[in-house]
Amino acid sequence: MTLVEELIKDAALSDAPLDGLCSGKDRFGSVDALLPTVDGHVSVRSGCDTGYELAIWVRDEIVAEGRTRIVAELLSAMIDIRKGVSVGELCLRHGYLRVTDSETANDALWHLLTEHGENHLRAEAAAICANPVLRQLRPWVSHGTLHLIHSRDRVESVRYGLVFYPTADNMFQLNVYNESPGPAEPLGSAIARAAAVVEGWH
Repeated sequence: MTLVEELIKDAALSDAPLDGLCSGKDRFGSVDALLPTVDGHVSVRSGCDTGYELAIWVRDEIVAEGRTRIVAELLSAMIDIRKGVSVGELCLRHGYLRVTDSETANDALWHLLTEHGENHLRAEAAAICANPVLRQLRPWVSHGTLHLIHSRDRVESVRYGLVFYPTADNMFQLNVYNESPGPAEPLGSAIARAAAVVEGWH
């Protein structure tokens, strides 16, 4: 039985059906259970060691996250979310959940990319986030390519950002938003150039 099948079965027994619950993908990779909400969604992935990793998204932001090994705890949180329980109250009711701030939400996104992301992005993301300057930026995947956005910007209103376009022979083309694309170069030099650009942002 898949996680989705188990959650649907248990939700029906609780007389709290979770309409729309499915498995699939989001922009950060495969998702074992995906629940649409009024203003976002809930994603559940198999944990890196054991158990499950749950993230609550409002639009494009992770506002709470946590890990548990107990399916009933996932179900209880999903039912509360569908009932409209606030994020703060959810985290009080469900001890494995915590509200994220900008730093912990960013860490959660990097974790999704490096541990759960698509195979073609994992090594690239790991190398990029090893750079402390770039690690502070918000990662974002669009059309299979990795973008980095200034931590104070929102996805829908980006002022500062850049993207690593893969080219032939394991090379990358760094494109700083609103500037001409750079030359194809090894990932290491693209990372160094990107860090220098970011240090000039305000």
